[in-house]
Amino acid sequence: MTFTASAPDVVVSGDQFRLTYTVNTHKVRDFRAPNIKGFDVLMGPSRSQQSSTQIINGNVTSTSSITFTYILMADKEGTYTIPGATIVADGQKQNFKFRTNQSITA
Repeated sequence: MTFTASAPDVVVSGDQFRLTYTVNTHKVRDFRAPNIKGFDVLMGPSRSQQSSTQIINGNVTSTSSITFTYILMADKEGTYTIPGATIVADGQKQNFKFRTNQSITA
């Protein structure tokens, strides 16, 4: 199971941007977003699921993922830190992490 979290490094104050958390399983029981300070949460979390199956020479490979998406807007100029989120998936509690904590300059 892998986790990714992404957001841009730099945004323009007043412009919208996307913050996403993705886990490569469909067995998500609980998703806990971090406290997102310094931003207006315009939307989210929105949950989307993706599955794919590939058959090559009789070998079957299946993948699935769930993405939680937020649309945010910086309130004012500055440098902000977005902490990771917590999820319970496949019966395990896991933490999403950015490169330590994600800093965004607006």
